Amino acid sequence: MGSASVTAPEIAYLKAAYPQTRVEELRGLSAAAMVEALSLYDAVICPASTILIESLALGKPAVTGYFVSNQHHLADYVHAHQQAYSVGNFMQYTGLELNQALGQGVQWLMHTPRQPYVTQFAPEQLRHEFQLLQSC
Repeated sequence: MGSASVTAPEIAYLKAAYPQTRVEELRGLSAAAMVEALSLYDAVICPASTILIESLALGKPAVTGYFVSNQHHLADYVHAHQQAYSVGNFMQYTGLELNQALGQGVQWLMHTPRQPYVTQFAPEQLRHEFQLLQSC
């Protein structure tokens, strides 16, 4: 999360729903710290932002959604291409509903073969992907 975001009650719901699973909030990390942190986890829950792109580029399973309109296209894109699971608009849910939607996303990750977001780290491919994202 960004350093300015506040802890949401939904995080507490998620932690309570999966007590055997380590759920952490990470805030305001540098690029190097982000890569290091993402490498420690089996899956990521994040908005459809650069955090999602970084997660998918590292091959991490992800559950995503959006808070603002400029995240909507990426959330829909990765969901349609089976690269990540999108719950849609995070703001449409109550705490319990969001917990259920995130649970569905985790189940999808466990049972659905994901397509790679980046098949190889070729600079021209990454450049093309970023140009596509910037055009949205």
